[in-house]
Amino acid sequence: MSSATLPQAQRILELAAEKRVSCEQLQEALRSGVFADVFDEKVQWKEVNRFDVRVVLGLEKRWDCPHFEKWITLNLLTFPRLPSVTTFVYFLKMLKGEPVVLDPISEAMIKSSAFDFSEDREVDLVLVTPAMLGFKQDIYYEMAFERVLQFGLEPCTAEVGLKLTLASKDFSVEAQGVLVDKGVMIGMKPIVCGSHPYVFRLTKESGYLHLRYRSIASCDRTNLLRLDKLIAFVLPRR
Repeated sequence: MSSATLPQAQRILELAAEKRVSCEQLQEALRSGVFADVFDEKVQWKEVNRFDVRVVLGLEKRWDCPHFEKWITLNLLTFPRLPSVTTFVYFLKMLKGEPVVLDPISEAMIKSSAFDFSEDREVDLVLVTPAMLGFKQDIYYEMAFERVLQFGLEPCTAEVGLKLTLASKDFSVEAQGVLVDKGVMIGMKPIVCGSHPYVFRLTKESGYLHLRYRSIASCDRTNLLRLDKLIAFVLPRR
C-alpha cells in the first residue's frame, strides 16, 4: 500500500481488522488490482466504500445481476462531430420550433468542451432505478453509476440527452408516459459547469419537453436519488 495516503491505508486496515480479514487475503486483494483506482492520486478519496472493495473485505455480499429490458433504440446519426458551441447552434436549428424548454445550465453543458459523442450509429437504452440495482435507501448518483458498470451496462454520452430531446415526439405512448410521469436522468459522465457536476434530465410538462440539468455533487444531501428515480444507461450489444 505504498501508493496509498496514510488515511487511505489506515481506513483499509481498520476495516480488514474489523472483519478479521487475514494478511494473506488483504495482500491477494492488493495484487488483484481491486484497490488500484482508490490509490490513484486523481481520485478524490472519501472512504473505502466502493462495492468491490467492500466485497473483498466482507462488508457486503455480491448480488445477482438484474435482467435489463430495452426501453428504446436511439439513432445517433443526427449530430455532426462539431465544436461544442457549433453543436449547440445545430441543436437549436434541429428543434425547428418544437415545444422544448432549455435552461441556462443545460445550454452551458451543451457548449462545454466535456460534451461527448458516441462512436456507435445507434444505441439501446435501458431504464434503471436505485431499487433495481439492489439499494435499500436513497443514494448518490455516483453509487448508481458505479453499480451499473459492475452489471455490464455502459454510460450514455452527452449526445444522448440531445437526441432523446429531438426523438421524443416519435416515442411510443408508453415511452412518452415515462417522461410525463417521472422524467428520466441521463446516465452519463458528469459535465462540470461553474465547479458543479451535472447530468442531463428530461421531463415533459404541459405538452412541453424540458431538457433540464441535475446536480449530482455528493457533498449535498439534497442531491440524493430516490429509490424509484429513473436513469437511462446503454445496454451493450453482444
